[in-house]
Amino acid sequence: MATAALDTHDELVRNLLELWFTPPTGATDLDFGFRRIFADPVRVNGTPIPVAALADQVRGLHTAYEGLVAEVSLQVPTARGVALAFEMRGLHVGPLPTPIGTLQATGRMVRVPTMEVLTIEDGRITALHVIADELVLLRDLGALPSAPQAQC
Repeated sequence: MATAALDTHDELVRNLLELWFTPPTGATDLDFGFRRIFADPVRVNGTPIPVAALADQVRGLHTAYEGLVAEVSLQVPTARGVALAFEMRGLHVGPLPTPIGTLQATGRMVRVPTMEVLTIEDGRITALHVIADELVLLRDLGALPSAPQAQC
């Protein structure tokens, strides 16, 4: 992969993380930012999703959490894009839809280990495959019991 492609992918990832983890200041700013980096629609885990719906998900994320940060532990270029491993962390302050129902604010710090594989074409993300460890999240929120300690 050419150095220019790597630089472009690095910039795209920086823009993505900034949009995802910075609280939106206005509805149109977030929509505009997402339209700059995503194809519309974008395929998320194989399902086409309008960019506006993706931006709405980010608004919901910032309703549920304060102080969101992402610590990227791995970024690997692929033949068609880039793969990321990161941990999202934040304070749970609002309603959060989960696989076991909507959880009201707990005031707890949470973490969500996540992996994403981004497909990039013509400078835009055309597809992403996302795996987020919601079991860790639900345990951090107190919705599930903590993992048993290993016996040595």
